[in-house]
Amino acid sequence: SGTGKVVGMRFSVDMLTTKLCSRFRINHQGVSAGDRATLVTLETSTDGTNWTNRGNFAVSTSVDDSDFDLSSPVQARYFRLVIVTTNGSGWWS
Repeated sequence: SGTGKVVGMRFSVDMLTTKLCSRFRINHQGVSAGDRATLVTLETSTDGTNWTNRGNFAVSTSVDDSDFDLSSPVQARYFRLVIVTTNGSGWWS
């Protein structure tokens, strides 16, 4: 929050332990549509150094949640989202 979003900007999450993941959900409750990326790349890692691209996913601009369903479950401790496209110069929320 507080930074203008640009293509290539990313954020990472450490889930503290490795988990079997098949879906990632991003909650945007209270965030305006103009402050959301419109397309992101989801990457996962077990060590925080080596990342695997899991695909590009559209981010909802009309509802509070965006679900990113993977084609098959993966082991991951870390995940990160990388902005591919935005809908303007709003803040990264």
